[in-house]
Amino acid sequence: MKKTIFYSIAILTIVWQFIGCSREQVNQQTLENLKKSLVREISTRETYKAYTNQAEKEHLHQVARLFKALSIGENVHASNYINLLKSLDQDITSIDPFIVLDSTRFNLQNSIKEELFEIDSVYPVLLMGKFPSQTEKKISDVYRHTWEAEKSHKSLLLMIYDFFVSEAPKNIEKSEATLPSQNYLQKLDSDFLEKVYYVCPVDGKIFDSQNVPESCNICKTPKSKLIKVE
Repeated sequence: MKKTIFYSIAILTIVWQFIGCSREQVNQQTLENLKKSLVREISTRETYKAYTNQAEKEHLHQVARLFKALSIGENVHASNYINLLKSLDQDITSIDPFIVLDSTRFNLQNSIKEELFEIDSVYPVLLMGKFPSQTEKKISDVYRHTWEAEKSHKSLLLMIYDFFVSEAPKNIEKSEATLPSQNYLQKLDSDFLEKVYYVCPVDGKIFDSQNVPESCNICKTPKSKLIKVE
């Protein structure tokens, strides 16, 4: 009887220490970064949804399809951050995203600017931190996978942007590019090679139908599990 009580107490002590350690090892700055990342991804998701509707209104259906795929990819990122925060017993507050909506010509430009900002300025800073615990290493893995996925978002935006610009500007990454008229954009949209997009449900990476692999190169999710956007 005494042995049973002793072992029970020992097990409870180990469990309690494990729970306590796992919470202590995630510092406040890490939690704040996670919450900010969630706000950013939800805002981006809702922005791409608005861009999708705007492109459809302008009869730019190929652009709308890409924006739809992007919104799904950003939703994957947001879901990953929500799951991490819940696993750390953090409350998820409602978020009212701020959306700047313009014509699709400018929405494309703004999208490239935002993706470049995340790739060049946001995730490199997040990954500069130290991640000593297993939980924090998991967080760093999610950051790294999201960073790689954002690079695919930028590449697809640049691809469709370059097609829609009569002469691709050399300084596009400095956000000084211009687009042709709206009527010309509609003509180009009908000429653009119709593509189907595939979104990885684990890390949010997007592939077009010409370059979809047998599995995601980031997380190895098989092609059969990818979300088809057409």
